[in-house]
Amino acid sequence: MAKFGTKSPAQNSSVVQKMKDTNVAKFGVEWSAASPDVRKQIKATTIERYGVDNAAKAPEVLDRMRQTTLDHHGVEWPCMIATTQQASHTPDAIAKGIMTKVANGGMTSSSQEDRLHRVLVEASYQVTRWVMINGWSIDLRVDATNQFYVQVDGIRWHGLDRPLHEVLSDESEQGRAIARKYHRDIEQNAWFASHNVTLIRITDVEIDGLTDEQLLSLIHTHSLSLGKLLDSYDFGNVSSGATSLAP
Repeated sequence: MAKFGTKSPAQNSSVVQKMKDTNVAKFGVEWSAASPDVRKQIKATTIERYGVDNAAKAPEVLDRMRQTTLDHHGVEWPCMIATTQQASHTPDAIAKGIMTKVANGGMTSSSQEDRLHRVLVEASYQVTRWVMINGWSIDLRVDATNQFYVQVDGIRWHGLDRPLHEVLSDESEQGRAIARKYHRDIEQNAWFASHNVTLIRITDVEIDGLTDEQLLSLIHTHSLSLGKLLDSYDFGNVSSGATSLAP
C-alpha cells in the first residue's frame, strides 16, 4: 500500500504498464496468455496432466469445482447462486452482455430486420443497430430530421399470431417466454411514449408484404408521428407512443 498506493501492485497503473511492456518484449503481446506459444504450452501441459485440452473438461476438476461451490453456497454451480442470477439480470449486466455480442459479431437478426436495415441505409439514413435504451436492446436507431427507433417483431415470438388469451394462458416454457416478451413490448411502448421518443414497431409479416419503396414510405411517414397512437397490436388498450405499420 505504501509503495504503490494500492492494495495490490496489479492495481497500480504504472506496474500494469511495466507488465505489459515486459510481455510485449518477451512474447510480442501485452498479456502472456494471449501468446500462441504460451497457449500452446498450457494446452500441452493440461493434456499431459488431465488428458483433455482444457482443465474445465477434466472430471476431477469439475468435481472439485462443484464441491467447492456446494460447500460455500449450497448449490453445485455458480450460475445457480441467487445473487449471481439476480446480478446477471440487471439492466447493466444485460446491456454489457449485448454490447459484448455486438463487439464480437455474435448478435443475430432476422432476414426482415436485415432487409429493413438495408432499405434505410440505401436511402441515406444513418442507422445504428442494437442500441441499448433503458436496459433494452432496440433493433434500429435512425438518425434523421426526427430521430426515431424501430423494433422488428416476429409475430410468433412476440405473441402476435394468436389471440391474447392463448398467449397468456400458455404454460409451456416457450409460451411463458413469449408472454414475458409481450409484456416487455407493452413496457417499452409506455416508456417511449412517456419520454416523447418515437418507437416504430413493424412485424416480419408486414415487411414481407411490402416492396422496398412501400416500406421506406411507411417508415418515413410514421417516423413523423411522434407520440401518436397508431398501434394496431392488441396491447390491452395501453396508451402507447409506439407506431405499428399494419393497415
